Amino acid sequence: MRSAPQDDLTTKARIRDSAIRLYARDGFAKTSLRAIAAEAGVSPGLLIHHFGSTVGLREACDEQVLGVASARASSKMQPGGLKHLMEEFNRNPQGYALEMDYLRQALLEGTATSASLFRHLVELSEAVIRSGIEDGTVRPFADVRGIAVLTALTSVGSLAFGPFAAETLGVDGDWQSVIQRIGAPGLELYTHGFYTTDAFLTAYREATTPDPDDPQEA
Repeated sequence: MRSAPQDDLTTKARIRDSAIRLYARDGFAKTSLRAIAAEAGVSPGLLIHHFGSTVGLREACDEQVLGVASARASSKMQPGGLKHLMEEFNRNPQGYALEMDYLRQALLEGTATSASLFRHLVELSEAVIRSGIEDGTVRPFADVRGIAVLTALTSVGSLAFGPFAAETLGVDGDWQSVIQRIGAPGLELYTHGFYTTDAFLTAYREATTPDPDDPQEA
């Protein structure tokens, strides 16, 4: 099988990255293939040649953004990796903002693709949690899947309401300012927990566990 020329691969990546920028800025419904081709400096026909259709291009964009997110999620589970990640973020906040804006548009568009993307985020979260449990950096949980969904929902919420968070915190509306403000509180909460006793957890479990002696719950 003949390998594709290097410039052909570079062109394909340029089209994909142009699509990510426009999708992140304008949303998926408002972004045409013609606009993406113009942004990438290619013809619409060449775009179709590389990706086949809008669906193929969208899948390539999702794969790229999720791949980067996966690598970063794995690296930040170690103190050294988190330090490197934050240093990288401070050097290039625009790159992170682009990916977060893309994910926000993708998750909030309310399509089957959104649901699929959310499932990917949950799977990624669960894999990271299980890895942390295995190496001792994360506490064992009774319901790892439930924790994974909860952390994914937290991430989606931060994407959806980032501008409101910035306004409430009194910081600039960019992602860098928001993350720098909530990063330490978030890690403090994850590291030390919130409650000082297990009374709330016990009360919840008692309230939601069926009583075998109650005929109405049998």
